[in-house]
Amino acid sequence: MPSVNSFKTLSHYNGTTTLRRQTGCPLPARRVVTVRSGPQRPIGCPNPLSLAVSRTAVRAPSSIGVSRTAFHRWLVNTGMVSGPHSDQPIEYAGPTLADASAAMVLIHGRGARASGMLGLANEVGHDDVAYFAPQAQRGTWYPNSFLADLDSNQPHLDSALDLVDHLVADIVAGEVGDGDGDAVPRDRIILLGFSQGGCLATEYAARNAARYGGVVALSGGLIGPEGTARDYDGSMDGTPVFIGCGDQDQHIPVDRVEETARVFEMLDADVEKRLYEGVGHTVLEDELEYVRALVDDIAG
Repeated sequence: MPSVNSFKTLSHYNGTTTLRRQTGCPLPARRVVTVRSGPQRPIGCPNPLSLAVSRTAVRAPSSIGVSRTAFHRWLVNTGMVSGPHSDQPIEYAGPTLADASAAMVLIHGRGARASGMLGLANEVGHDDVAYFAPQAQRGTWYPNSFLADLDSNQPHLDSALDLVDHLVADIVAGEVGDGDGDAVPRDRIILLGFSQGGCLATEYAARNAARYGGVVALSGGLIGPEGTARDYDGSMDGTPVFIGCGDQDQHIPVDRVEETARVFEMLDADVEKRLYEGVGHTVLEDELEYVRALVDDIAG
């Protein structure tokens, strides 16, 4: 995979930024958040993935004002979530909702852990944001490819959507943790997912269209086989939606990225789609810069 150091912005059109490699025209050094792949899986399933930020990029939670004792785990509405993910914990870091200016729901990819997604809190760098990371049963939100027939991913897919829905509802209602009644409104909640988590984040947002603080899909897209009816109801009411993906991603077809962008445009979202030429299944600093700017805008 070519180094991100050799990318420069070539064009911006129709809400899509295309980054192309320019030999001999390197940019200043930029960090890459890489994804490590596990063994190949059958029937087109994405590999087990874990988000791996380089050691130099990872800082202790205390460096963003979050002490290690501020990491918590609890069962969201125990007994209310149906299916395989019903007994899964939520991990979170940062201030209580009473002291938070915004909240982020961080959804991990296949084979990863919720605790790993909390590392993105260090990349965002806001100590006034509450970070929530749900954990999938056995590290997988649904068993087959996101392009497979929807029924083949049940009951896991519906259970995963149910878990995200209950988490968002708990944040909006102020029922997180001790349930002290303090809340963060939906328009200050950012949904962010990587890989399988990015697919889940976009599918949840489309099925529950409303004004959110933002929706970010890092190497992800809407779930279902080609030709799936996208007859979602409601309106995103101008919600910023970011969809970033490499055009050489072996798991996320470019056509699905483009379809996802079109669907959210039809749902009245403010869509930013970025396709990175020559890049595979990974997260780039360019994408993290967008996330930081989005959080700056929502958290104030």
